[in-house]
Amino acid sequence: MKRLTLIITYLLLSVTAAVAGGALVMLTADSAYAADHSPVNETRPAKPDGEVRIDNLAGSVKVHGWDKNQVQVTGTLGEDVERLEIDTDSGIDIRVILPHNSHNHMDESDADLVINVPKASRVEVSTVSADVDGADLTGPVHVETVSGTVSLSSTSTDIDMRSTSGDVTVNGSGAKAHIKASSVSGEVGVDGVSGDLTAESVSGEVKVSGSHLSRAGVSSTSGDLRYESDLEKGGDYEFHTVSGDVSLGFSGSVSARFDISSFSGDIDNSFGPHPTRVSKYSPGVELHFVNGSGEAQVSARTLSGDIKLHN
Repeated sequence: MKRLTLIITYLLLSVTAAVAGGALVMLTADSAYAADHSPVNETRPAKPDGEVRIDNLAGSVKVHGWDKNQVQVTGTLGEDVERLEIDTDSGIDIRVILPHNSHNHMDESDADLVINVPKASRVEVSTVSADVDGADLTGPVHVETVSGTVSLSSTSTDIDMRSTSGDVTVNGSGAKAHIKASSVSGEVGVDGVSGDLTAESVSGEVKVSGSHLSRAGVSSTSGDLRYESDLEKGGDYEFHTVSGDVSLGFSGSVSARFDISSFSGDIDNSFGPHPTRVSKYSPGVELHFVNGSGEAQVSARTLSGDIKLHN
């Protein structure tokens, strides 16, 4: 019995030491991060609809709209960031400044910024690898990044979101908005917008859903295209991909003229006539028909992908 008691006591001490060691490691890691990253808390007066331009190399940028006529910048700067510069000569410029000829690791040159701006501000964000997230904005929003992801939830009527290799997501817009969303190798997702839309990717999927658009130009080179939205009276909708599939789903009654073709893929139509072959000497198929009173125009083309129409 005495031997069993000693064994249990040893095990309890070992578990306690392991838990304490883990807590110490976490505390040390948090302390090291805090030591390497200096805090930021700056506020400047701002016009309710003034320009706010943000430039950050790496890390993250979160831009939120609020009801104050102020721009507030909080967050942290990496160890090798020289300073945060805020210029108010013409609008408000917020720039993360690195040392000249800097060859530091990206992790040490990052800046994680949370920026509150007047809701109607004209916001421009430029980054290299920093992710960008925007919310509660009503003014124009233009974002460009190389490898960061981009996400926007707003009621803006002027939206331009671009990434080279990151995903782009747009949720919501104002009425009759102009929306552009593009990525080279990332996915593009657009939901709940209104107005006219240009959405494109080279190798990623493009998906549009829950939207009310008077015009849509949706394209990809090798990615799939998916459209799940209404067709507006007098609307014009074009879908084009080289090797991806196209899926078009329309809610409610469908009243449109359709011009559909695929060179080497199939066409599946759930509410109209069947496709016909372009020529007995080539594999291409096409489909031209009018559904309802033909109040909208829908064109879809792919080189080697399939096209599906459904409601």
